[in-house]
Amino acid sequence: MAKPNMTIADAVVLSDVRVLCSLGLAREIREAARLSQSDVARILGVNYSCVSRWESGKRLPCGMHAIRYGRLLSALFFERISPDLV
Repeated sequence: MAKPNMTIADAVVLSDVRVLCSLGLAREIREAARLSQSDVARILGVNYSCVSRWESGKRLPCGMHAIRYGRLLSALFFERISPDLV
């Protein structure tokens, strides 16, 4: 559930990252970027086990860590496909 101080953009990112995790696509994006779960955890300031649980679907990311994770995945995805679009 969105917090009162969450922007609409944050709510969309939160929803998107949860879908990516539940479909196993978050892991695919991370692996395509050649990042480990530990790399992502360091970037987000969480334990690697959090990333592991998110990617395995055991837990859904929530709060600001989820929003940061969603933004990271988006950046990794668009960085990867950008050359293909030109």
